[in-house]
Amino acid sequence: MNDTNSQFIDANVEAVKAKMSERANVGFRKYGVTTERKDLSLLDWLRHAQEEAMDMAIYLEAAIRKEEIRPFKWVLTSNLPDGVTSVIQEPEPDSGADASTHGMNGTAPAT
Repeated sequence: MNDTNSQFIDANVEAVKAKMSERANVGFRKYGVTTERKDLSLLDWLRHAQEEAMDMAIYLEAAIRKEEIRPFKWVLTSNLPDGVTSVIQEPEPDSGADASTHGMNGTAPAT
């Protein structure tokens, strides 16, 4: 693109912008103020940001732990070009159960 005046539209950026706008509206309806408020010091803002970051770390940890214990099922794939049978692990739909209840022991089923 040689035209420096044209705008690049990224669907992900647009989605985030829409979510941020909605979040600002929800915050205003809930608290009656915007982030342009003048009653908080820099330290207050930093503490708010730190609290939000700690919440995010907890959400990330919960998601990581859930992904780590997601059960797998075994799927056999045969008739590969070299005639070898391979074992592929595919995640099962999220059932809320941990892997130990699904007999996952790290070994492939017998063929």
